[in-house]
Amino acid sequence: MPSKKAGRGKREEGRGKGSVRFDRIIKGGNVVTPAGIFVGDVGITGEKITALGVNLDGDKSTKVMDA
Repeated sequence: MPSKKAGRGKREEGRGKGSVRFDRIIKGGNVVTPAGIFVGDVGITGEKITALGVNLDGDKSTKVMDA
């Protein structure tokens, strides 16, 4: 699965340079998109979903929840 920049409806492999800071990450859930279903993570910033992906990482202030 190729890596894409964070954004609604996008998948992201981990985090790279210039990546988004998440307020909350929900890990290991069934993520349903128009493209299909995959087991992955949801990155949330403020009140918006800002990333969907596998192995999203957060910084020290990120709250992480298991799905």
